[in-house]
Amino acid sequence: VGEYYRRVYKDRLGFLSGDPDEAYLRSTDIPRTIESLQALLLGLYGGEGGEYVVHTRDAKAENMFGRSGCKMLQELKRKLHDTEAYVRATAHGDEELYRALGVSKRSVQGLNNTIESIILHADTHLRHLRENIVNPTVPPGPPSQAVPGPSRGDPLAHVDEDLVFRLRQRAGYQLGANYRDSVVTRLSIGRFLREVHEAILAGSAGRGGKKKFYLYMGHDNTLAPLLGALSCFDGLNPPIGAQVVLEVFAKTDVEGEFYVRLLYNGRPLNLASAIGAEYKGGGAA
Repeated sequence: VGEYYRRVYKDRLGFLSGDPDEAYLRSTDIPRTIESLQALLLGLYGGEGGEYVVHTRDAKAENMFGRSGCKMLQELKRKLHDTEAYVRATAHGDEELYRALGVSKRSVQGLNNTIESIILHADTHLRHLRENIVNPTVPPGPPSQAVPGPSRGDPLAHVDEDLVFRLRQRAGYQLGANYRDSVVTRLSIGRFLREVHEAILAGSAGRGGKKKFYLYMGHDNTLAPLLGALSCFDGLNPPIGAQVVLEVFAKTDVEGEFYVRLLYNGRPLNLASAIGAEYKGGGAA
């Protein structure tokens, strides 16, 4: 991802120079997200430009995912999970999928953990899955085919691309079900969206100083409500390395007006239809 940003925003467009003052960097205060941010910076700047400051927040002040201590949020989620539609969609699961992946607890967390276990599995027999299914930014590989397991008796021995896709669908449904409710979405990601909105307004009005690149490193429960709030969630669990990019463009013939382009994993999405109007000059947020 960092190398891609380097090719586009530094080498091709000359938008980034490598000056540490041009970047605002923030991560959730969790080792894996901080390390991921460091890896992205290495790909983007290649160790050039000096020292970069990474901002984190205390768990009580974190706004990149819904707070587990918010009683209203947890109660709303519980009610959503008790609805007939949710129970019907999740109660009668795909037995083959659960058996093949060794999942017994049919929950979002269990499914997400299973996905990460597959992605991070060291055996080379999963390389094809990692490159062509989990990481959609990599060019397509050979046609779908079952991948031999690493050893006899290993539950991963029966994993193939179809199983991984069905797993992402089921995890995506369970994750996305929370964010079809506007109040749950607002409580989960509204504070963070406001922060992003204010950064866009400040930058477009010239109040951002040197800052022109804002990088936030979060989780699937950051991306899912964010995409849900923008009516762009595709129903699949966000894969490892998934990214949302908001590009802000100034309108050269009208001072003070600007436009925002949304990309999810490198694919442009229709942000205008998601927010119901053209986003320009401090309009819809």
